Amino acid sequence: MKRYLFILLLMLASIMVQAQQPDWTDYYQREAQYPENMFLTGFSSQGNVQQDSKELFDVLTEVARKQLIESIQVKIKSVAELNIQNVNSNTYEEFKQNSVSLAEANIVGLKFETYYDKRNKEAFAFAYARKSEVITYYENLIKSNLSKIQQFQNEAAQSISSNDNKEALKSLFSCNSLFRELEESRLILTALGITGENSLKTTEANQKKLDVRNTIASLLSSKQLTMQDVGYYLSYGLSVQTGEFANKILIQSPTYRDTELTSDFSAAFTPVFENNLVKVASYNIANQNIATSTADITLTGTYWEETDGLKIIYNINNNGETSASMEASLPYEWLEANNLDYIPENIQKANLLDQLELKALNPSLNAKVNQDLNLPINIQVNYLGSNTENMLANLPIKFSFLEENGKVIGTVKTDRFGVAKAFVGKITSDKKMQIIKAEIDIASFVGIDESSAYYQKILQEHQIPTTKFFLNVSGLSMFITTSETNMGQQLTIPFIEPSLKEALSNNGFAFTSDMSQADFAIDIKANARNGNTFEGLYFSFADATVSVTDLSSGMEVYKGSFKDIKGGSVNYERAGIAALKKIAEKVSSEMLSELKKS
Repeated sequence: MKRYLFILLLMLASIMVQAQQPDWTDYYQREAQYPENMFLTGFSSQGNVQQDSKELFDVLTEVARKQLIESIQVKIKSVAELNIQNVNSNTYEEFKQNSVSLAEANIVGLKFETYYDKRNKEAFAFAYARKSEVITYYENLIKSNLSKIQQFQNEAAQSISSNDNKEALKSLFSCNSLFRELEESRLILTALGITGENSLKTTEANQKKLDVRNTIASLLSSKQLTMQDVGYYLSYGLSVQTGEFANKILIQSPTYRDTELTSDFSAAFTPVFENNLVKVASYNIANQNIATSTADITLTGTYWEETDGLKIIYNINNNGETSASMEASLPYEWLEANNLDYIPENIQKANLLDQLELKALNPSLNAKVNQDLNLPINIQVNYLGSNTENMLANLPIKFSFLEENGKVIGTVKTDRFGVAKAFVGKITSDKKMQIIKAEIDIASFVGIDESSAYYQKILQEHQIPTTKFFLNVSGLSMFITTSETNMGQQLTIPFIEPSLKEALSNNGFAFTSDMSQADFAIDIKANARNGNTFEGLYFSFADATVSVTDLSSGMEVYKGSFKDIKGGSVNYERAGIAALKKIAEKVSSEMLSELKKS
């Protein structure tokens, strides 16, 4: 009775433990209680955890949060990159994703729960937010920001009437971070399916942004902007938004569009901007060698082409939050007058790919297995554009086999005539038809890593010049002479020769009875002699020498000597044959290995 009572208590204890486990740890219950149409969710777990800890749950909670954010990001990225709105005949980029840091989106109403399963030693974390609360928050934030922007516009108007342009600019610049929040809020609401004008206030927001821009432009219209002017303008605009920073700020060179690539303009603008940040904004600039991940405050920029000039935008990221933002334009006339290239060299080279073609000069070649292809494979690169400069020299051409897991032969640069020659080396595969591909080495030519996103973009957007070579591969031919004896008698059916032929033919070698057509000559001499007997068993001993000569050089490339190889059977004749068969196995294995090395 006590035994049954003990078992019952154990079962009850197990049920109680299971009852304490939250429903959200189970996928199906989580989906039922937090349906996708009502909640944003993120979930993470980790098994084989010895004990729960704050550090563990901090990690799992962050993973769950990122998963929730990523679900929004996926939907945001499905929104058109540029949603053009026309406001007072001025084309406007409504959703400029370059200026919004999606990864740092602040989702309000986000809640977290954690649980540790002691019995199974598994930890769980769950992040969730009710969509209706998130939508309400961002709708209210849009209304609030529009009200604040109107207040700053009113203050700027009063300052202008008092001829206090500095205060006017300060008020107008203060609108920038509010516009950033508006853009982020509209993106998140759109991702959540809210597209109504009453919620997004798109027209009103765009009109206000246009009004602010026009007012700033009018205040600065007396000055033809130069790169120095832009540096001053951006620095001052950031300073009135942030004041002075006690910590050091790491400034990064502006990158072109979404490529993370820099240009001559990037290199020229960075020191000018940095100098203005020190003089105008009194920022404490950090050493460029500091890693971005270790900096508390970073100043990141990007630029792209617009109708009248380069649009440059800079954001200050303070511990994961955008605390200030500024935009400016640099006229194309100034860039051209100063011979400053704003298209990164990497992109210029990538665009050149569409104007190049590769042609195999000797596309069909004969080759032999286990032998070097002595003739080089040659390609000619042709430039199809109209540029008068020599575009054909020093182009990196990569040669590789289409099969053999894409085995790379090597990369060769073209000469000034666009010709590249590559030596294939030894042909190791015995496949009769083999194909070698020649192509521009994109990573080397453009100057980017193959793991970068821009590398994949190049593959998608450009035709990569390639050409092919076709190898007609045959086996090396062998001429064999053999002398095999057993008990002093010449064998009419040899044993070493057929065994050797089978091993060689299985590895791509051929045979000929015409020595003048052969690549190698094999000479076999073998003899089996009688040994002793023991209890009805007869034993023989065999000796053999095998020599292989390379007929192209006259050099002996292999010589095997086998002594006293023992064989046993019911009589001396069969014992001799057994000994010769053992030699045949040794010769086949050893010779094949040496021929592959030669």
